[in-house]
Amino acid sequence: MKGLRLWYFLTGDLPCSPKPVCPIQPVIPENASEDDKAQLLASYDDNLLAYDTDFVAYRTWLDEDARAASILVASMEECLAADIVYFDFSHQMWTSLHDLYEPSGQSLYIDALRQEQLLQQGDATVEEFYAHMSAVWRQLDSLSPQLSVATCESCRGQKNALFVRHTYDFLTRLRAEFELLHAQLLARQPCVSLMDALAAIHNEETCLRTAGLLQSPSALAVRSPPPPPAAPSSMVPSSRVGGSGSLHCKYCDKDGHVEDYCYMKKKAQGRRGGRTSQGGSSASSPGTGGSQRGSAGSETQEILMLLRRLAASTPPGVVGSITPASAPSNLAAAASQSSTEGPLSTSALGTFPWILDSGASFHMTHDRTNLSSISTPSIPITVHTADGSPLSVAGRGTLLSDSFHVPAVSYVPKLTMQLISAGQLTDHGCRVILDSDSCCVQDHSTGLLVGTSPRRRDSQRL
Repeated sequence: MKGLRLWYFLTGDLPCSPKPVCPIQPVIPENASEDDKAQLLASYDDNLLAYDTDFVAYRTWLDEDARAASILVASMEECLAADIVYFDFSHQMWTSLHDLYEPSGQSLYIDALRQEQLLQQGDATVEEFYAHMSAVWRQLDSLSPQLSVATCESCRGQKNALFVRHTYDFLTRLRAEFELLHAQLLARQPCVSLMDALAAIHNEETCLRTAGLLQSPSALAVRSPPPPPAAPSSMVPSSRVGGSGSLHCKYCDKDGHVEDYCYMKKKAQGRRGGRTSQGGSSASSPGTGGSQRGSAGSETQEILMLLRRLAASTPPGVVGSITPASAPSNLAAAASQSSTEGPLSTSALGTFPWILDSGASFHMTHDRTNLSSISTPSIPITVHTADGSPLSVAGRGTLLSDSFHVPAVSYVPKLTMQLISAGQLTDHGCRVILDSDSCCVQDHSTGLLVGTSPRRRDSQRL
């Protein structure tokens, strides 16, 4: 209506002028002089000219008002339009509709508050969730008392407090995958702005989606993540059919591995084989079976004791070394957000130490020479350090050595260290075991030891 310049006809701000009255032709007396006759005729002509002008304006207003009324009626359902067609003017129609159907300001405000309190990200993307919240905030602002930010210091403070509340509401209603990042953003001083928080969350969503860690119950909520790098079929077990993509064992009904690599199945087969081979012999002692049953339970203790001896035998000047032992061909291709500190290790690749860090989102290095097959990300990716400083990811490649093949390692030129993500290892079939003074990485499916290192609690965390 505003575009057609008809809004003011509906609101009544442009009222109709009174209907002009046509002037009556004067009666000239017989004894009137020529001057009097001329004056009466001139006055009549002036009145007639004014009447013509007012009548044209009056008819124009009626035409525009009729056009506004026709547009209003045509935009409504017939059952609703039947209640207003008997009115003469569009303003009367609009006033009747206003009285019948427009909710009160308080009910609208309460409804908007209810919508804001019920909003959660759910299956929506970050951009979709922010768009929903922004629409509710705009509705609340239109129904709330207006603040004179330009002239009132108190209003300016209330406006700033409202921005902080919007930032808090947006971050705390995101999905669980962003819990660690939103806690870091809320802990910043001064408080991060809503736009900065949105950019950080959007970057984190991109990283998680690229790594395949963003769980999406609905296929329509987010786009599917890109397929992981190809690997030999013997090293990449198939995932459960119809599941979310995680590995699942049908034998023990646990996640993280498949039946071909199930430790409990191999253990049971070993017990059956032992009983078969000793079935005809009566010389076996009862303690032999108990020793076999307890051997599996003591494997972890033996590993930890080995790590303690390795840590004690390490010279003071040496930080540590990764000891490869039949490492799998695909160590990691995903990200994690664990909260347990990892060990500090020095790899045979290059001169810089590699830190096995449970706080890192994904593998990353500042040394380009360690990587091969580097590809540039299609969209900008940013990581944030513990103090909130943003660092750009310039590429992603594969870390190669004689014993290791670690794909999806990000190249971050301004990073001051080299990080191996413990979460990215565990998500792809490795087990990270932490003791008070040592650490090891074990292949979860085969039980083989991938690497060991002394543990340092002062390692910097991303």
